[in-house]
Amino acid sequence: GRVVLDYIAPEDYALVREKIELARRTGQVTSYSLDSAAGPHGEPASYLTQVAPIAEPDGRTGVCLISVDVTSERRRERTL
Repeated sequence: GRVVLDYIAPEDYALVREKIELARRTGQVTSYSLDSAAGPHGEPASYLTQVAPIAEPDGRTGVCLISVDVTSERRRERTL
């Protein structure tokens, strides 16, 4: 498998790590938006991502990231 940082520009690593840690620490869903992520074929893309905490059986807290490609919407917004 691949890790989420494989799809994110290095300048956005700190933001993504911050949101993941916030979800783990607080137990609350967080979100972030990126315009510099890599799309499925390596092209630039925009994503809106929800970070949801998941309680593991051993007591640790993991996270589930759900990303939605919003590239088309962002392009339309820029042309308005």
